[in-house]
Amino acid sequence: TQPFVQHVLARFVAKNQNDSERLAQTLHATWFILLGATALTILISVPLLVVSNHFHIGVMVIFIGQTLFYCYYGLARGFMASRRLLAAYLGSNLVQLIAIIVFYELGTTQSPTPALLIYGLSYLIPIALLQVWRPLPLKLRFGLPDKAITFELLRFTVPVWISHATYIFFT
Repeated sequence: TQPFVQHVLARFVAKNQNDSERLAQTLHATWFILLGATALTILISVPLLVVSNHFHIGVMVIFIGQTLFYCYYGLARGFMASRRLLAAYLGSNLVQLIAIIVFYELGTTQSPTPALLIYGLSYLIPIALLQVWRPLPLKLRFGLPDKAITFELLRFTVPVWISHATYIFFT
């Protein structure tokens, strides 16, 4: 999900930001593909993690939190809203610092679970506040997206996914 929303969403938002109808259709197709990619990732990874005895709810929370952050990242880059992106990133780090101090310095736990949950959820507060205070235009629609736009997004994203996957396998 990360390379799709970080790179592809940013490109197509920037490309279509002056055509509000095309932008709305592109965002609708993007959310549709993202939902499918997220579901597919969870359907494949959860059984593999469970079978290998490596499943941890904190990892799933980080996956969802990172996906949401990179959605915002892609939108902000596409709209050339670098200050909002900076605020989201710094805000999430501030949330992480405060929550880590509360749980580990003032609390009694030494479990890694709160740290994983804090990291995964820390993006939600800054992004929600930014969307209330200075929202980026999010167009949500119901129904199937335009096929031509969906295929255009998928055609563009396949090399990005291949590149990302080979990097992950290499590392």
